[in-house]
Amino acid sequence: MEKTVTVRGVLRQWWRVPVIGLLAGMVAFVGSFIVAPTYVSSTRVLIHGRESTILNSNGDSLSNQPGVLDSQLSTTLGATQAAMLGSRSVAEEIVDRLALDERTDDATGPVASLRRGFAISYKWTRAVLTAGFYKDPGKRKSTIDNVQHGLSATSIEDSYVLEISASFDDPEIAADIADTAAAILVESSITRFEQDATSYAEFLTDQASTAQIDRDAAVQSVEEFKEANGITTADRTPTLTQDEADRLAGELRQAGADLGGARTELSQVSSDLARTPAKSTNSTEIQTGRSTTNVDDQVDNPVYLQLLQRRNVLTGQVAGLQAKIAEIEDALDAEIDSRPKSAVEAELSSLELERDIAISKARQLSELAESAEVNAASRPAELSRLDEAVAPTYPAGPARYLFLGLGLVFGAALGFVWSFLRTQRRRDDDLTGDDGDDELAEIDLVTAEAAGSNGRRTPTVVLTD
Repeated sequence: MEKTVTVRGVLRQWWRVPVIGLLAGMVAFVGSFIVAPTYVSSTRVLIHGRESTILNSNGDSLSNQPGVLDSQLSTTLGATQAAMLGSRSVAEEIVDRLALDERTDDATGPVASLRRGFAISYKWTRAVLTAGFYKDPGKRKSTIDNVQHGLSATSIEDSYVLEISASFDDPEIAADIADTAAAILVESSITRFEQDATSYAEFLTDQASTAQIDRDAAVQSVEEFKEANGITTADRTPTLTQDEADRLAGELRQAGADLGGARTELSQVSSDLARTPAKSTNSTEIQTGRSTTNVDDQVDNPVYLQLLQRRNVLTGQVAGLQAKIAEIEDALDAEIDSRPKSAVEAELSSLELERDIAISKARQLSELAESAEVNAASRPAELSRLDEAVAPTYPAGPARYLFLGLGLVFGAALGFVWSFLRTQRRRDDDLTGDDGDDELAEIDLVTAEAAGSNGRRTPTVVLTD
């Protein structure tokens, strides 16, 4: 037997690379249909920056702010609206409006069954690998989680346009989710503004009423003091002693420091209030025998209410300090008399200063209350719809060509390794002299005359490496 190593014999070993690669690619491509398709639909809303329902520290909308805010207003409002859209309360309302938790999967056939089995296996495997156990969240909670994870909002760069996208396994439902999310965002902006503006106006009205009572009491105290001490000069020229001027200067400095601190805290509280959702979700687990039911309730967010109350209190403090500073400054403008004052004159000056502060505070709070009432009566259109979502024709995922490509790559790699190992084994057999059953036989048919009378062709077998 003649043993020779030919190039053709070696190349015949690598047929597994393309064959196994193609087979693996086809299997991966067909297997990709087990993964449920995901459809993405989007719609756009326009943010009217000058009609923002996010109130500033004075309870007014941003329409009253100077134009310098325009440079950052679009980015801030877009990010704020996107954060609100991603809250769980929005996903819950979408599920309730569209009754998605009552939707049943009526798909039949082997592909639908494989998809359901794959989805269940994936959830089980992921939960076990992540948490060590699996717990069924229930259909409603699972649907809410899917809707929340599928919702997203992106601000179009350098514009007041917000794009809302929703993904789902059904194209029509994906479009409905996007439209419903946009509608909820528009409605919630109006509702939030009405609640905040009304609460702020009511608080200022109460503060103004209290300030008017204090003003009347201060005026009455001055009049009673004058009457008790027989002071009848109504147009008495106010004068200050040097000690009184020094005392008022100290009070002015303290009031200015208090005002700065109150304004800083008010600005921080207002910023936190704008980022805090007004509602929160309380999840209650009810067990009845072996069954467990989760009930989600929408309640007022206690953190939001605390921030709102604190903001109102700080607003009143700022108004009071501003009035006090204004009156002290007016008092310091009076003529300083070097002559010592009597005890009656000193007390009268103190009462008159308190009266003037009370009058100024009542006036400022009254103006703020009137402005807040006008602001609460307005209904600014912060958001408006630009278009309606359309059901997509093609799914956004999975990308089946990736499955095909990965199958080809891994299949070719497997074929390469297999062929390489077979070649190495043949070389080892040749070195040991053991041809074995794995030796390739190349059959070359040679035409020859048969020795018999039938004239048949006899094959000649030539063994080569």
